[in-house]
Amino acid sequence: MIPVEQVNQWLEVYKQAWKQQDPNLAAGLFTENARYAVNPLEHVLIGREAIREYWAGAAAGTQKDITFDYEVWAITNEMVIVHWTAGFTRTATSEEIAMDGVFRLAFVAASQDLQCNLLEEWWFSGVVGKSASGASSSGTKTDDEKNTLKTKISTPRFEETLSWYKNIFTMSIAEQWDEPDDKGAILMLPDHHGEALLEIYFSSNPHEFSGLSLQFRVESLEQFMASLPADIPYEGPRERPWGSTYLYLMDPNDIMVIVYEGGM
Repeated sequence: MIPVEQVNQWLEVYKQAWKQQDPNLAAGLFTENARYAVNPLEHVLIGREAIREYWAGAAAGTQKDITFDYEVWAITNEMVIVHWTAGFTRTATSEEIAMDGVFRLAFVAASQDLQCNLLEEWWFSGVVGKSASGASSSGTKTDDEKNTLKTKISTPRFEETLSWYKNIFTMSIAEQWDEPDDKGAILMLPDHHGEALLEIYFSSNPHEFSGLSLQFRVESLEQFMASLPADIPYEGPRERPWGSTYLYLMDPNDIMVIVYEGGM
């Protein structure tokens, strides 16, 4: 039977990896071919590198004020059952999140340390408040208090759409989640501090986006065009009567995306 002290030591490192948002520290807890089941029925990661990439996208830079507590419920020769609770503040929206879940873990011994070769988790989460840590005594709104515009695209082409906007507009992931019947990501433009967000949400039902267009203003349309991947078609550039120059693209959902220079 695995000594409970070693299990607690492993969980302490997991806790530090989450609090420090360190994908490399988290990945080091697992064997090279570990199975990491975020959702045991749908979302199963295979291998240390996949686990590292998941942590880099799902947690790194998207959370603050992280807490994690645990209690080992049972240990057998093959499995460890752990109850855990966690909390954090979403950096993009200042929402305070509470989580309650269970791990089922399997380990192999590696020298004096344990390495996990199976993690399955079941958990619930909810918004329990909004952080006031960014409030300013001067009355001036901080980044956390500014008004925010968020556009949501619900699509069955989740992965393709997420990759398209990330790669073309160098958007960063402010938040990402993958729960039973609830999968999505919130993207943020560089240096915009959450004032404009784009949510990509998985839906099995196709949506009609007739009449919708997304518009991105850039400093240099020429530089933007030079950065576009060769396989991305576009129309333009076209001069507009009000002094702007437009470039027209279509995203994976046939939503018109206008990239423009000049004007408002």
